[in-house]
Amino acid sequence: MRTGVVLALLLSTGLAHASHETPPVRLLLRSCNDYREADVERMLAAELAGENVTSFGTSSEAEPNRDPTWVVARCEESRVLLEVNDPLSRKTLKRSINLQSSAPKARSRVIAIAAAELVLASWAELAVQPIPRVEPEGAAPDQAQAAAAVARVRLAASRATLDPRWQEPEESLASLQLRRLPARRSADFTRVMGFAGVRRFFDREGALFGGGVRFGGPAGPNSGYSIDASGETGSFGEPDSEVRINTWTLGGAVYVSTKATRWFTLRGGVGLRAGAAVTTRPSGERHDSLAIWGWPMLCLSSSLRDKTLVAELYVEGGYATLPARAPSGAWFGLQFALGVVP
Repeated sequence: MRTGVVLALLLSTGLAHASHETPPVRLLLRSCNDYREADVERMLAAELAGENVTSFGTSSEAEPNRDPTWVVARCEESRVLLEVNDPLSRKTLKRSINLQSSAPKARSRVIAIAAAELVLASWAELAVQPIPRVEPEGAAPDQAQAAAAVARVRLAASRATLDPRWQEPEESLASLQLRRLPARRSADFTRVMGFAGVRRFFDREGALFGGGVRFGGPAGPNSGYSIDASGETGSFGEPDSEVRINTWTLGGAVYVSTKATRWFTLRGGVGLRAGAAVTTRPSGERHDSLAIWGWPMLCLSSSLRDKTLVAELYVEGGYATLPARAPSGAWFGLQFALGVVP
């Protein structure tokens, strides 16, 4: 393992005087047997100076008054720990990167890019605060090297503004924050269920029993809907004057919803149920009559779910008028449903 190589990068740009050289950078890889140091050096040189490299050389010792910026990379399984010791800003920066998601052939370049970003981040302090309010420990940096480092940082910034990926309309900080926020999840969820239930009138003896299928889903962050098809049968009245009723209806509702817990959802809303009813009267000869049947309703429901299954308790209430001489008035219904979450 090599002890290190100086990356002497000379930079000539309109942002700095032509005599300003890019400060020297020395790279050291430790326990990085999977990567060739020469490859990482070459890529780091390109990242720090790009097309402005006019010379590239190595030296076993730093030149007088030109202490190098050290980049030390330590490899630990799939991680690389980067440490930059910068004599110009007189500080040390550290960063850990995970190479597991990178292709093996690209990992040397990933290390070089991350190292260059850390070096430029250290040099950027010279542009923002060239004279620190609290003097750090160590010798003051060479002014020519500091000016060259600032020029290199400004060059990197100017390139970033010319990058097409940055050519977007200006946005306010608030709009950027809103755009980057993850989409808000609805309190409701899609479900397909079969149900069984009972319907009773408050002022009548007897009940309707039946079942059907229901589909429900979210309509917004705190709203949803449901549609169903059901059939019910039952009888009302005394045995000698009993009226038997068979119904087939379609129902729909919209509601507001909220999550009581991660798996428990509560809903409340309004809806409409309409369909047909056949009444059978036992008086004299058997007589059947068909009529349209419908009503507005209020509905409440609660769902308990896991990833794929859902159980739901559903309550309806409203006011109905049935065919002639059949029960009418206020009613309530109770349904229990089981289904799946697609």
